[in-house]
Amino acid sequence: MDRPADGYRHKGPDVGRAHQFLNQWTPDVQLPDARGRQNRWPVVLGNLGNKRLDEAAQAFKQIERAMNRKHNFVKSRVVAKADCHRASGSNVRDVRIGVLILPDRRWKLAAEKWRRAEALGFDHIWTYDHVVWDGLRDSPWFGALPTLAAAGLVTERIRVGTLVASPNFRHPVPFARELMTLDDITGGRITVGIGAGSRGSDASLLGHSRDGLEVRTERFSEFVDVLDQALRGDEVTYTGRHWDTSGITLLPGCVQRPRVPFAVAASVPRSMEIAVRHGSIWVTNGDRSHRGPPLEPTLGTEVVSQQLKRLHEICENQKRDPATIDRLVLTGSRLQSGLGSPTQFAETIGAYEEVGVTDFVVHWPREDNPYAGDEAILERIIT
Repeated sequence: MDRPADGYRHKGPDVGRAHQFLNQWTPDVQLPDARGRQNRWPVVLGNLGNKRLDEAAQAFKQIERAMNRKHNFVKSRVVAKADCHRASGSNVRDVRIGVLILPDRRWKLAAEKWRRAEALGFDHIWTYDHVVWDGLRDSPWFGALPTLAAAGLVTERIRVGTLVASPNFRHPVPFARELMTLDDITGGRITVGIGAGSRGSDASLLGHSRDGLEVRTERFSEFVDVLDQALRGDEVTYTGRHWDTSGITLLPGCVQRPRVPFAVAASVPRSMEIAVRHGSIWVTNGDRSHRGPPLEPTLGTEVVSQQLKRLHEICENQKRDPATIDRLVLTGSRLQSGLGSPTQFAETIGAYEEVGVTDFVVHWPREDNPYAGDEAILERIIT
């Protein structure tokens, strides 16, 4: 891929100086790699002093502002501020960073969070998909799919999705129709996070609270099979224990081909088999049996490492290269996010990168629990 065009210098003298500075460090500039990660322009900064480090950060910001964040081949940003780089060593991390925004505010208030998440430089934005979420059972709560449709109209380039939807209240065929529509609205930026569901509020409200793990996993397997066929544009006729459909074809089909990508939440072997068979991304939020405070990175990475070991074994059994499935960690209820400071965040994300995590998701800080915190930390860890 070519270097950024010199033509951007006409945007002003500050941008020209930024390019001049970066051109001095041409050997250290890494453009998007073969996996198509075009949302990073990392720079190896370990050999630069603090002054040069800060100059590099400012140079990226000048170019980013001039480009108005609209050019997909270079979305220039420094992954974390200079103190985060210094804490994490010589190399900028290659873990993609996402944020999850709860659908608990009216859109006139929530829209700015989605815009800001893209402006800050996150790699993806997610939201929960529940009828009722146990964490805010008696509080305002809005639907995930209308939220994502609105988010698609106030953002331009960032990927958005559910984390996660489940067959606790979703039927795979109408759900597929809505996902196809979202894919069209967003111009091919939807990733659908899906999971088997729990015995929480959604299940109890809709009569599934007595379903055990075996039943939920079997239902989920059928759900994903039907969803996969429908989103590929195939004529779907399916007869299973939990789902039946006959002769449905979704037209015009997805913008993304062969269909929107699946991010499959899986912590037990049978669900992991589904993730390996259908998923572009495997999702975990830790040990689902864990009770108590979120685990610090030392303990959290042990849990995730063991899960990844099982995932790799299943990949081998299904003849799939483990490198072809990304590995996303959702922090929050079971795993610490590291949002206390840029240094803590760098150490946390570095620990998960070392065990093989490719994507790391934090919750947008709220005024109150759950996930209470200061929104300002997001800018400190990202820009």
